[in-house]
Amino acid sequence: MPILIGIALGGIMLAAGVLLFVAAHWDDLSPAQRMTLLVFAVGGSHLAAAFCAERFSAMAVTLNAVGTAALGGAIFLAGQIFNMQEHWPTGLLLWAIGALAGWWLLGSWPQLAFSALLVPFWLIGEWIEAASQPMQAYPVVAVFSTLLATCYLTVRTSQTESRDPYTARTLGWIGGLGLLPAVLMLALWNWWGAAKTSAPDRLVVVGWIVAFLLPLGFAFIYRKAQTWMNAVAALWVAVLSALTLNHTPLWIFAWCAVGSAGMIAWGIAEFRAERVNLGMAGFAITILCFYFSSVMDKLGRSTSLIVLGVVFLAGAWYWEKLRRKLVARVNAGGAVNSLHKGIILGALQCALVLSLTGKLFYDRASSPRIWVKTLPYDPNLPIRGRYLSLMLAPDVGAQYFDRTNNQRVDFFVPEHQTEVELLRSRRDAPELWAEVTIPRKGPPRPIRLGIKRDGQIQPVPSN
Repeated sequence: MPILIGIALGGIMLAAGVLLFVAAHWDDLSPAQRMTLLVFAVGGSHLAAAFCAERFSAMAVTLNAVGTAALGGAIFLAGQIFNMQEHWPTGLLLWAIGALAGWWLLGSWPQLAFSALLVPFWLIGEWIEAASQPMQAYPVVAVFSTLLATCYLTVRTSQTESRDPYTARTLGWIGGLGLLPAVLMLALWNWWGAAKTSAPDRLVVVGWIVAFLLPLGFAFIYRKAQTWMNAVAALWVAVLSALTLNHTPLWIFAWCAVGSAGMIAWGIAEFRAERVNLGMAGFAITILCFYFSSVMDKLGRSTSLIVLGVVFLAGAWYWEKLRRKLVARVNAGGAVNSLHKGIILGALQCALVLSLTGKLFYDRASSPRIWVKTLPYDPNLPIRGRYLSLMLAPDVGAQYFDRTNNQRVDFFVPEHQTEVELLRSRRDAPELWAEVTIPRKGPPRPIRLGIKRDGQIQPVPSN
């Protein structure tokens, strides 16, 4: 066990160190050197894992996980090299494809964990981009996250553990860690009553159908006839979503208490101690939230603290005693070698990064390139980064006016090569132009910046 803990910590530190090294030397590298470094980070990890597979399998699993983690950074940094600001969920999709390929080839639990997280994140990203209003996107995301966490958690049964222990335990851990935050998100997204009910359009109806049916379909693959319990959980989630939308705090607390009791009963019925523990934790959180939101402000300061102390002491003692009794009751019941697989996985994930790079190179070489006047557009973001947010402002009648007018582009600028602050929104800022490509689909993609002086555009060195 100490060796496995050391390997896990070493893998995390190695992945963090690779990302830190790339970030520290990013500005000093040319685009070709940057892409070579990204491919080496992905492929090198998998190649090292392939040679460790027959000698030390735990090391190979860790290095493959590092390679898949590096794949995500490589995909998004490849987009940064080309100043690409397009459909960001596509990056998650490419990352998920790489993780699924790793799970298919290696069957290791870290690849399964990456896949189980990235595929839902990709779907959520697609939905957020497709929804016209945030208030339409939030409840669907909360319902989908809660149901999927429930289905992940309930995949772990005695039957699935005996048949496929790594899958059952990995999904069970992901579901157990994500369930309570997902329920809190579902119960609190409209806590202040800002959302208003309105007739949903066709896209919203489709989103709600997918949010319910997709997790239930996943549960049916593993649970078969026992999926009816997941359907009952889906009904509970639907009622909680309706109570949240209608902003009824007392009923929300009561329904959360019912759900916690149901999770405890579910754990007892299927002899799963982790569900009993989650149900007990959910009930305790519900009681505390109810006390702070509805009871404490009606008492005096000293009285409220005394009552809270008594609740903590007596409640914790009784709740732990009951939890141990329930858990005790539950426990009483019841052809290709590894070297080739690692090399194939490294080649596949490197091919994903290179395919994105190749497409961007091709678009830049084959698409029309024009200079367009820009206006400063500097959003008020907590983390703004070293980039310029520009609004394209071509003259009326200019070439590709319809494709470039009022289009926002982000231009990533190396820290030590261009004075970004001189190009931001300032009173004495020079007239800034951007050379962009016009792809067949999607917004314009900036290539480089230029300053117009005396009728001539002087390109600004940025790489």
